[in-house]
Amino acid sequence: HTAIQHLAGVLGDAVYVESLASGPVEGHRLRSGVDGREYDIYWTNHDPGEAAVQSVLPNLDGLATDIFGNPVPAVAGFEPVIIAVP
Repeated sequence: HTAIQHLAGVLGDAVYVESLASGPVEGHRLRSGVDGREYDIYWTNHDPGEAAVQSVLPNLDGLATDIFGNPVPAVAGFEPVIIAVP
């Protein structure tokens, strides 16, 4: 419930912009329907320590939060990381 409230407050009626990564790491860019900012969302369904994942991890930069709005390191893992595009 908290995650849905946070995501709705940040993304609202978001518009899909583009795919940023696929394969061991998934990444997508969305444009917020709330403030018009773009947000990148990354995650992996594989062990983040696997060589296949490490070889394609993007160099993430910016303010990163988890789906609850808590600040987290800008690293793709099992839990999605949301990064406000500067």
